[in-house]
Amino acid sequence: MKPYCQKLPLVFASFAAFILCLQHVGAVKGTVEEDLINNLTNHNILVRPVTFTNETVTVNMGMSLIKILDIDEAANIIRASVWLRFSWNAKNLAWDPSIYDVDLVRIPIMKLWRPDIVLYNGVGTEKHWDEGEHKNAVITRDGTVVYIPFATITAQCNLNYRLYPYDEQTCTFKFGSWTHDGFKLDLAFFSDLAAIDTNDYIGDSAWVLMKTNGVKNTKYYPCCKEPYPDITFSLTVLRKSTYLVVVYIYPVVIVAFVSPFIFLIPHQIPGKVLFGLLVLLIEVIQLMMLNSALPGHRVNTPIVVWVYLYNMAMTTVSLFLTLVTTNLSASGFCGRPVPNFIRKCLLDNAIGRLCGVSETSMNYDGFENPLHMTSTTEDGSKNGANTGVERANTAVTSNVGDWKRVALTLDRYFFVIMLVMSVVITLGMLNQYQI
Repeated sequence: MKPYCQKLPLVFASFAAFILCLQHVGAVKGTVEEDLINNLTNHNILVRPVTFTNETVTVNMGMSLIKILDIDEAANIIRASVWLRFSWNAKNLAWDPSIYDVDLVRIPIMKLWRPDIVLYNGVGTEKHWDEGEHKNAVITRDGTVVYIPFATITAQCNLNYRLYPYDEQTCTFKFGSWTHDGFKLDLAFFSDLAAIDTNDYIGDSAWVLMKTNGVKNTKYYPCCKEPYPDITFSLTVLRKSTYLVVVYIYPVVIVAFVSPFIFLIPHQIPGKVLFGLLVLLIEVIQLMMLNSALPGHRVNTPIVVWVYLYNMAMTTVSLFLTLVTTNLSASGFCGRPVPNFIRKCLLDNAIGRLCGVSETSMNYDGFENPLHMTSTTEDGSKNGANTGVERANTAVTSNVGDWKRVALTLDRYFFVIMLVMSVVITLGMLNQYQI
């Protein structure tokens, strides 16, 4: 028992030494990474990470689209949530793996030199993508810095509404250095992807993303020999037009075909002119609805607006012509005879027969055809109109009937012309949409 008790302090001492060794090893490992980070952040962040001042820092840049937040059509701007991707090689941030057995470290970007890349065509008051919390960059042992911040960017976008509501809009995002020329800071595509990455894109309810593109531009100014590079990303979106077509396109096509039918309404019906006024009122209301849906300050007038204006003009002309033919039919032009050139052009030719207004097929609101009128004498014989008064009445009645025939012929003639014009012009305008 006594020898065992004498060895007990030695056992405790050995165990304590083992614990201290483990703590020392952990402290050494923690000190290695801590020393490395302290060493990497002990640089002037205002100085480019190059060995010689004439060296160029190449910044690789990319963009990943997350969601199109809004396309403000009145202000001509686009807002989008994106991941921006930057990488560059900083020679002063490389370390020897034999000294620091660490593969990579994460350091807040505010403690490192970073390229002054800005959105040239940006608008709005959003924070710069360097601002905010959790903005860490990843640095590998060869000095490569990878920085992928989240950002909400707002850019100018020139919108063209000529093909509304089938319009495609292309918006661009132009990035470049704010103070460095191409000799100091050059730009290239991140992972050689000359387009916007859409793998994480969340679809939009109003627009369909069609394509993206990226291009590097180099601009020279007359004052300077230095190049000024920029990278411009572009995206093309197509408006989802199903609802808009039902609301704005189909009605205008229907009204364009209905409007000429004003000429087929008989002159005896009082609602003939009222029908035309009702069609014109519908067109005005539709145009007002379309104008409220379109954004203000439009540079390009949409084709559909011209279709509406054409239909309103055709309906107005149809109303005017209807008033002329109605007046001819109602007044019989005061019983005057129809001029020979009008008779030859409208009545006594194929047009009259085609329109169904030949003499044998007409009666004039209850009057018998004056060319076939007869009168009966006291002895029962039929001698025709045998008095001067009867002859005058017969002539007047014949003239009134001829003017009714002229009015009816003009109505049907105008109906064909207006219908053909409505079909050709309306479909011709809508064909420009190439749908």
